[in-house]
Amino acid sequence: MRLAFFDGSCLDVLFAALVWCPLVYSSTIFSFIFASRLPRYFNPTFANFWHPLLTTYISATVWFLGYGAMKGKSLLDVLGEYLKTGGLWNFIMFFLEPAIISFAFGLYERRVLLVQNAAAIIGGSFTAAFVGIFLMAGLARAFNPSRTIKLALLPRATAALAIVQAGMIGASTALTTVNCCLTGIAGANFGPKLLDLFGQRDPIARGVATGGAGLALASAALALNDPLSFPFGALSMAITSTFATLLFSIPQVIHLTLSASFAQLPSSSPA
Repeated sequence: MRLAFFDGSCLDVLFAALVWCPLVYSSTIFSFIFASRLPRYFNPTFANFWHPLLTTYISATVWFLGYGAMKGKSLLDVLGEYLKTGGLWNFIMFFLEPAIISFAFGLYERRVLLVQNAAAIIGGSFTAAFVGIFLMAGLARAFNPSRTIKLALLPRATAALAIVQAGMIGASTALTTVNCCLTGIAGANFGPKLLDLFGQRDPIARGVATGGAGLALASAALALNDPLSFPFGALSMAITSTFATLLFSIPQVIHLTLSASFAQLPSSSPA
């Protein structure tokens, strides 16, 4: 008779503590440290278009795929474990609070300018939320991926509020989080370059556009590369996420969005 200590559940706990936790911590945290130093070895032209977050995302995904292969799980299953309540997601999210609080220093420094341009910031943020939701619904309808992917593309917010929106429409939290990461990476990597291409130099317009389109990751990138635009990006990110969550709290908006994307309303979603 085997000792209870060596039953399957205990082995799973030991594996999680000795392998899974260090694996995820290293892939999430140290991959960014590695990524931030990697561009110095790239060709300058290539480095200009390769944001460190791209390396971080690829590194973490490779780690997750490796862990999934060892455990016989898919990438979505691994992400589901990562995001579950009480899991490693909560530990990583602990560091988000001081990071968000640090945004307040830039906002306070330019508080007068923010108040003077409040109408433009609020209007731009609402437009980013409303147009962003229905633009993704239209793209989902045009390219017609699986229903699971369609639903995951619809939330429009930072990761924390995007997961709330995913619950409102019955979307996968794992895929929704992946979508948030890809949106932020694209916004951080290409947003400022597109604004430069169109000759947009006004820091208010650059900040609202970047924060509304690329949300948290893109806004954070402004702190290093475009500090004058950063406060507007941070505020636009927060307001856009809030507006999108409020829109998804309206049953008629949910029905209209799902109808536009050809995704059926799950029976457990609000009527």
